[in-house]
Amino acid sequence: MINRTLTKGQRITSIDVHGTEGLKRAIAEGRGVLVTPNHSFHYDAYVMIEAAHRVGRPFHFLTAWQVFAMSNRYERFVLQRHGCFSINREGV
Repeated sequence: MINRTLTKGQRITSIDVHGTEGLKRAIAEGRGVLVTPNHSFHYDAYVMIEAAHRVGRPFHFLTAWQVFAMSNRYERFVLQRHGCFSINREGV
């Protein structure tokens, strides 16, 4: 099920997640995993939350502070509860 923010905010109706078998196997074997989305838009964090649901494991990932700044209170709550934490990607 796609989360509400994606369907309402961005009108995204489907997400294809590829490679979950290898990811699930690596997790089961206790190996560390680094997932690097291409960051095509500020809603990448929500897509990663959806991928985490499909894998059945929580993800923890960096999210640009601008994503938190443009989000409403509920969206910020959802991002934080799903493992997102803010960074200043300009390094200033």
